[in-house]
Amino acid sequence: MVDEVPKSDLIIILGDVNAKLGKKPAYQKITGEHTLHEETTRNGELLCDFAAANNMIVMSTQFQHKQIHKGNWRSLDYNIINQIDHVLVNQNKKEAIVDVRSLRGPNIDPDQFLLKTTLKKKLPNIHKRKPIPSIKWNKTNTQNPSKLRQYRTSLHNKLKNIQDTNNIEEEWERIKEAITDAANKVIQTQSKTPRNERWDEECRQDIKKKNDARSKWFQQKTRASQEARRKKMRIEANVLIRQKKKAWMNNKILQIEYNKKKRNDARKIFQEIKTFKPQ
Repeated sequence: MVDEVPKSDLIIILGDVNAKLGKKPAYQKITGEHTLHEETTRNGELLCDFAAANNMIVMSTQFQHKQIHKGNWRSLDYNIINQIDHVLVNQNKKEAIVDVRSLRGPNIDPDQFLLKTTLKKKLPNIHKRKPIPSIKWNKTNTQNPSKLRQYRTSLHNKLKNIQDTNNIEEEWERIKEAITDAANKVIQTQSKTPRNERWDEECRQDIKKKNDARSKWFQQKTRASQEARRKKMRIEANVLIRQKKKAWMNNKILQIEYNKKKRNDARKIFQEIKTFKPQ
């Protein structure tokens, strides 16, 4: 699995490897000086060999802590504490891990301590250009013959007043400006349809009442007096929002059925269906 990961990536291996790491000088570059044990077991030797072969380092034995914060396994008779859970990371990216220690407080297992690893990794910033918002023209006006004639006349008058220059870029900017101005004047842009059409002023007022009741409930020394009002406002707001959502969905379904049966307008059908997508 390690061979399949790109060498440029940060690789972190952690888990219960059942390996005791000692203070042998041969493995000190991999294990560091702050191990709990004096001798290295056979599993510890295998772990060090694996780390050396993959240019990795054992980070769970690199930090100076109290003895109780190094051990992560305890025998049931409380007499033996071992350090057998370990964390490995790339040798050239060891600065990403700033601390490893065991936590005795969390109750996760009768004989195991939770091993906490603190990482400090700064993600690269990806600078993206802000997309230029596209203009949506009013499709109803583009299908109106009188509006089209008016648009052609307006555009013709604007293009007629453009003077010729030797700069092609400057001429194109003037032509583009004339086309846009004529379209804005006659065709006009299409107003955006709000995604959450069911959220109206009535919903806002009910939510405000619910929030006000909750604030008063917190401020009262004896909260029992405001508890009933708070629950009432919350129930009323939730019921209203559900009713609005149900009515909105029924209205959308009726519009889709009408466009399918009466008008057979595929474009309108899919536009209505898109409104059901989650925001």
